[in-house]
Amino acid sequence: EGDRQKAIALLDESLAMSSDLGMRPLMERVLSRKMSLQGIDVSSPETSIEAVVSAVEVERPNLQPHAAPDGTVTVMFTDIEGSTAMTERLGDHRAQEVLRTHNAIIREQVGAHQGFEVKSQGDGFMLAFSSARTALECAIAIQQNFAIHEEAHPDEPIRVRIGLHTGEAIKESEDFFGKTVILAARIACEASGGQILVSSLLKALVESSGEFEFGNGRGVELKGLAGTHQVFEVSLP
Repeated sequence: EGDRQKAIALLDESLAMSSDLGMRPLMERVLSRKMSLQGIDVSSPETSIEAVVSAVEVERPNLQPHAAPDGTVTVMFTDIEGSTAMTERLGDHRAQEVLRTHNAIIREQVGAHQGFEVKSQGDGFMLAFSSARTALECAIAIQQNFAIHEEAHPDEPIRVRIGLHTGEAIKESEDFFGKTVILAARIACEASGGQILVSSLLKALVESSGEFEFGNGRGVELKGLAGTHQVFEVSLP
């Protein structure tokens, strides 16, 4: 484990150097190696979320303007469950129309809840919020809107899975661009369509308000992260 972390640190230095020199092809090769060490196979992304994580690792956007006063930011990942099967069922043209509807619903709710769209790729989104409470309200609103859409279009349901985690927003922090982002992404990958899962930390931050209800937590092993992590399903109104 120690050697792996040293290798990741050296790769981060290479990423910084290649970024300063404008050497994007080298950045992408170095990033691929780093992501491999972190347990992410970027050569063949399993989901749109993986593709978004890969892109964000290269671009390293500055989320400090969107952080809370304590320097934390709540990260949300979303994607459509079974999007490949949906495309095969509907055909490319109709699937693209459904995707545009999906994107519009996500972006409308993110705007309404003062969120920030960090990155979107395919049907995957990475979103950032300065408030864990507001982020969770947004996630619930997103699922409610997709439920309304499904009632009106039962033959074209859009089943979205959502995962959230709160962590440091410092741009230069390896922790943020490593564990925090990956943890939020991995939690989203554990969710089923129509479900919201959150980390134990986010749950602890918002549960005292009494506004949200959570199911029993379950321990999961998340690829690229050591140990077992507790995730909690958010009960939808």
